[in-house]
Amino acid sequence: MANTPFPTNERSVNTEPQPEFVPHPVSAEVLTRLTTTAEEVGGLYTLLPETEGAVAFTHFDSTTSEDNAVTILLTKENMDHLPSQTLVRINSLKDDGSRDRTYVGTVVAGPFAEPDGLRADSPIVVATTVQGRIFLPRYHGRAYVQILGEEIEGQIIPPRYRPRPNSPVFPLNAAETA
Repeated sequence: MANTPFPTNERSVNTEPQPEFVPHPVSAEVLTRLTTTAEEVGGLYTLLPETEGAVAFTHFDSTTSEDNAVTILLTKENMDHLPSQTLVRINSLKDDGSRDRTYVGTVVAGPFAEPDGLRADSPIVVATTVQGRIFLPRYHGRAYVQILGEEIEGQIIPPRYRPRPNSPVFPLNAAETA
């Protein structure tokens, strides 16, 4: 088994010296072209004011979606901000970025870690995990929120609609939860 891609003995670690990364300067012409292109497509990226402070965003519905439940996606850095049973506010946004409706819900499952761009059961992820290899792809979180109601003028009423995809999700603080 000397030719197997995954040795069955101890983990092998590359101890050979690695060359240091040395950045190379970018020409003024390239920087000018990048700046011009950025301005042509709208300038520097900025968050919509309505999404500032969001820890997750709603995902698209699927054929298994249920009434009063939505899937949310979050970065791995924000996974600790939404443990199970956290109360959240979802500001459903229209396509133009303005607020449409506001919902209150609770995290009922997750957040679960999912690899970015790979299925969790893909052969490369499974094989490297089983063999004890060091391969941790970039990943994000997925959680499920049960919608408790739509918030209108401080009152919670039964929801009539669903939050739109890519709507920001905010955890409620202690005062809001009370």
